[in-house]
Amino acid sequence: MIEDTVLELIAKERKISSEEINMHTSLDELGIDSLGALTLLFEIEDRLEVDIPDEFAKTMETVGDIVDGLKELKNESS
Repeated sequence: MIEDTVLELIAKERKISSEEINMHTSLDELGIDSLGALTLLFEIEDRLEVDIPDEFAKTMETVGDIVDGLKELKNESS
């Protein structure tokens, strides 16, 4: 679910098919700058009802980083 949601939101933001994105795709490759990353994180927070700490945002480089970090956050809050 987390992976699907992240892929869907990135695809929507970048106006591309989610099939063009994988866990190894970097945010740079997707043309997502720091402002775009913040916007994406706000959308993820709303959709998944999770609070994302600033430290997490600073470590995101790939789609997989986002998904893995969110899984950790969800496990910590359970």
